Amino acid sequence: MVTTAILGATGLLGRALAPRLLRETSDRLVLLGRRDDALRAMARDLSSQHGEARVESRLADASRVEELVEGLRGCDRVVLALDGARHLRTVAEAALAARVSCIDPLIVPGRLALWRELTERHRERGCWVVTEAGLQPGLPGVLARAALEAMPDARALDVRAVLKIRIPPDLAMPSSMLDLVAAFTETPKIYGGGRAHVAWSALLVPYRVARFSPPFGRYALAVSALPELEALALCHPEIERLRFLVGGFNPVVNGLVLPLLLPLLWVPRRVFHPLVARVLFESLKRFTRPPFGAALAVDARSAAGARWSLELQHDDEYGLTCDALVALLEHVSRVPPAPGMHLMSELPPPRAFLDRLARLGARLSPTG
Repeated sequence: MVTTAILGATGLLGRALAPRLLRETSDRLVLLGRRDDALRAMARDLSSQHGEARVESRLADASRVEELVEGLRGCDRVVLALDGARHLRTVAEAALAARVSCIDPLIVPGRLALWRELTERHRERGCWVVTEAGLQPGLPGVLARAALEAMPDARALDVRAVLKIRIPPDLAMPSSMLDLVAAFTETPKIYGGGRAHVAWSALLVPYRVARFSPPFGRYALAVSALPELEALALCHPEIERLRFLVGGFNPVVNGLVLPLLLPLLWVPRRVFHPLVARVLFESLKRFTRPPFGAALAVDARSAAGARWSLELQHDDEYGLTCDALVALLEHVSRVPPAPGMHLMSELPPPRAFLDRLARLGARLSPTG
């Protein structure tokens, strides 16, 4: 039996992921976190449904290597369901020391540099890391690869995403909001000819209107850099344009909050980033309206003008993230990755992966 740890088990992602893993896999779970009472209560609840032999809770602070190494003892892999990435290097070092492989669904800019730095040590220790895992990043690359599988002569691909989270009114701002705000400082990029290009037009006109299938409809999307698409473009220099567009913020955020506050992000991070994160979080909590969930689509076009498209929807953004992680964990159980670093979108056969998401509850709609 494979033993999977969830670090940050009592957070939003961990609480959603644990029951899905127990239901869909035969894994034994180790719940890791700092809040002993919450961990024990969560373990009791899950054990009552799935058996005590399959669930264990252990105290482990993400900032303390010794606690993490002890908490990871006997585990095969760990999902980093952390609220932010302040302690990512500490966690990575502890996982290496414990010889435990990692699944990284975080959205923190710059984390790829850390995993690349540690790649040789992972190989020496016989461990792997799958990063860019989950909904976004993760699924955009899977959709793009599915399009290329269906249309090998595609020359232009647009991957679009609208993400709308239902934020509970009593939820305190998670520190991951600071990571999201930091991502706003990244330069928008498009890919083609085997390399990345600055999307200058997106700097001048940030939003493009795109239409999704009901219930989502029309949304203003912004061009964004996405490393998994850059990796794909490097492998397919024949692609002339590969672009990722993402949105889902409400009109108050798009029309008022971001235009007013984004210039503050170019001041040193510790000065205004917490303020921008706070205002953004409260604006999302107060003004976001249904439909909630996620929709992702890919549109491919060949040089001859033929088109192919596919759309994926889910009623719960965290639910789709968890289903992507479940499908990924199932895949790496069947086909263990080689030691080293991998991107999620490069591992599973893309269409089979998407079909698995559909069986887990997503809506998959080929339209071309």
